[in-house]
Amino acid sequence: MLRITAQKSAAQAKRYFSRSDYFIDGQELAGHWHGSGADRLGLTGEVRQADFDAICDNRHPLTHDPLTARHRHQRRVGWDLTFDVPKDVSVLHAISGDQRIEEAFRLSVRETMHEIEAEITTRVRRGGQNGTQTTGNLVWAEFLHRTSRPTAEDHKPDPHLHLHAYVFNATFCTAENRWQAIDLAGIVKDSAYWRGVADARLASRLDALGYPVERRGQQWGIAGVPTSVREKFSRRTREVEDAAMRLGVTDPAEKATLGARTRRAKDKSLAYDELREYWRERLTDAERESLTRQSSRDHQPERRSAAAILDQALSHCLTRDSVVRERDLLAKALQFGIGSTSPESLRNELANRTNLRRATFRGHAVVTTPEVLAEEKRMLDFARSGAGQVAPIQRNPHTFRRSWLNADQKAAVHHVLTTTDRVTIIRGAAGVGKSTLSAEAAEAISAAGKRVVAVAPTAAARDVLRADGFPDAQTVAAFLQNQAAQQSVSGQVLWVDEASLVGVREMTRLFDVARDTGCRVVLSGDTAQHHSVARGDALRLLQARGGVQAVEVREITRQRGAYKQAVGALARGDTEQGLAQLERLGWVREIADAAERRAALTAEYLAASRKGSVLVVAPTHAEGDAVTAEIRDKLRITGRLGTDQQRIRKLTPMHWTDAEKQDASRYISGQHVLHFHQNAAGGVRRGMQQTVTDDRPVPTMLADRFEVYAASELAISEGDRVRITANGSTADGRHRLTNGTIYTVSGFTAGGDIVFRENGWIVSKNYGFLAHGYAVTSHASQGRTVDHVLLSEPAASLGAASREQFYVSVSRGKHGCTVYTDDRAALAEAVSQSDSRITATEVWAKIAEESQQQTHRTQQVMARSYPQSEAESEATRERR
Repeated sequence: MLRITAQKSAAQAKRYFSRSDYFIDGQELAGHWHGSGADRLGLTGEVRQADFDAICDNRHPLTHDPLTARHRHQRRVGWDLTFDVPKDVSVLHAISGDQRIEEAFRLSVRETMHEIEAEITTRVRRGGQNGTQTTGNLVWAEFLHRTSRPTAEDHKPDPHLHLHAYVFNATFCTAENRWQAIDLAGIVKDSAYWRGVADARLASRLDALGYPVERRGQQWGIAGVPTSVREKFSRRTREVEDAAMRLGVTDPAEKATLGARTRRAKDKSLAYDELREYWRERLTDAERESLTRQSSRDHQPERRSAAAILDQALSHCLTRDSVVRERDLLAKALQFGIGSTSPESLRNELANRTNLRRATFRGHAVVTTPEVLAEEKRMLDFARSGAGQVAPIQRNPHTFRRSWLNADQKAAVHHVLTTTDRVTIIRGAAGVGKSTLSAEAAEAISAAGKRVVAVAPTAAARDVLRADGFPDAQTVAAFLQNQAAQQSVSGQVLWVDEASLVGVREMTRLFDVARDTGCRVVLSGDTAQHHSVARGDALRLLQARGGVQAVEVREITRQRGAYKQAVGALARGDTEQGLAQLERLGWVREIADAAERRAALTAEYLAASRKGSVLVVAPTHAEGDAVTAEIRDKLRITGRLGTDQQRIRKLTPMHWTDAEKQDASRYISGQHVLHFHQNAAGGVRRGMQQTVTDDRPVPTMLADRFEVYAASELAISEGDRVRITANGSTADGRHRLTNGTIYTVSGFTAGGDIVFRENGWIVSKNYGFLAHGYAVTSHASQGRTVDHVLLSEPAASLGAASREQFYVSVSRGKHGCTVYTDDRAALAEAVSQSDSRITATEVWAKIAEESQQQTHRTQQVMARSYPQSEAESEATRERR
């Protein structure tokens, strides 16, 4: 693991790397200077406190002159790059005393830091310049630690081999002949890659020492080390994770900060040998025996070629993105190939691939495949070729049955009925009444002798269509699997609702059906809301590059007054104005204390739930779970929730790509469950489930036929709100359960099955696809409407925030919306950023446009530099 933490306080940096913490006799080892920048400053060998403090104060350690030009009080002092080893390695090193493990770790980190140093840059501003220079020099101090912080259990540390590479914010710039601040943004962005590089080198060295490694999904460790050993010596990690869960923290950087805030001072009373003896006593005889056998070669490590590993990484990355940065691709390949390959082998394999399309885009090397580009081209070609190719559905002016429709809605209906294009787009913001105008258009289409076949990307959106007058609406996936349904659209109108959630692959398949059956396609959606999980923002690409004229529906009908103005600003992408309007309404509450903030939100939830429908939206599941726990506690205290709890089965989706599902090392016996969504050979039927066990291999060859879930338990009581998390049916099979629907628990049967208050339906306690229904993510909320929406967006959850997330969340309410946060400024910054993705077509089109512009500029410069005489120009024209 690699964590990068910025340090802005010189005083804190001095305390954090003080002699009392890092030079304890017998436990921790002295630090050492590294980097060509350190050499330039005359710093070699062991770190002295005076030298370290001098650079913290931005002073030359020998002359004490100012080092860089920056002297602000809150200037960035440096960065702590913390490299960790797997827990297996820490325990094995501590128990065995094999110092070769420690040396292998040091060398792996030093080699990685040497590569990082080669990419260090600084900004160049003198002489009117506005660029960067790669300096290739760093000043960094290495501190190796062998223990964790003491735990609350016994105030003693666990084995934890890790290394702090403290990088000072100073690099020598030859272009300006002075020391300057570092631009570390690129290194931070590539942190997953650098973590993979260090891990791969360490794994290779351990294997050479006789300690074979094995992959465990996203993690790795020493083969044969029992799980009980890892868990026994991971107490400090559990403490931080428990604290993070209580506070709703999910971001790794925030967890690292939380760990620093909750750490205890190291105990200097025990020598390292005494700690080792204490750790040995905590092991059972069998566990000690397993560690002493680790140098044997009983385990045969997995060996795969760099080509196969890179193929797997490409498959994974291009499932959700049309274009991938080379560093992100290599980071995933290093994870898939730990113990099998090296960074050099993977880089060479990538460089030698001739079947990839490469480019430099926005300063980064990116790749895609010809297949991805061809898929996007096929989608765009169909839309372009259909322009002006069909007769209008209705030539005479339409008489509206819904006379109350506003001008925008009527214009959209008119466009659908009179267009001569095969593909039509209705772009409507949240709450503009797209469902109402869809029903009006469908009736007019039916009156003209054609039928509307409606589809939607999610089951929840499909059910909205059914409630709005499209009783036969299907999901896109079901439609694409049903040949009869596809034939039924021949010569008719295929209406795709929530089209922004459809990826390029599915959109292309829908267009293939339209081409084969001669039907028209109407796409209704909002590109300002969430995009598809699958690669390619199809609707946005069609609007930008498909030559499809989109009709806009702007008039919001869901909200009124100032609330409507706020949502309108967010719909236009003006997050600053939208947030300011919410501020003026008094609907943004900044409360620093987490407990106080959640208590205030809960009080508002309880009050609002007595008046109408209310929903809590949070960027992360962790924050949603923390709010849910608070709400349930208060409901129980007020008597609105039963005191007895029933524990039922819960299945949480892992959201693995097919490439991940094909990786057998990811599965944990007894914890992962396969749920088949398609029939397959060998007696596999849709709806079947299989719990992963050691004696039953996972059918990885059927990865496209099943999804993976983690099994756990959910505590529910009478009066609880529960949300369906996957489609299914009631215990008697008579009623369909739709993903996203929320019900109230009225009680339980004698056998423990759940009874719903709204309809009396009974759901098996082993159904699994249930969660508490008080708080959802913005993705799950899209398409829903409630009276009042409450947003819980503290700084710890802002890693999942975006412009789209905030817009979707705020626009769910009809009458009110309250935003709870602990940092208004951080919230404003986070929700101003878009999470929209670039497509392969857009990347290569942008590169071509920039190339043409550069050629034009070059021609202009040449024309000014070498002007032709009038006679020469005339002669040139005659020759032409």
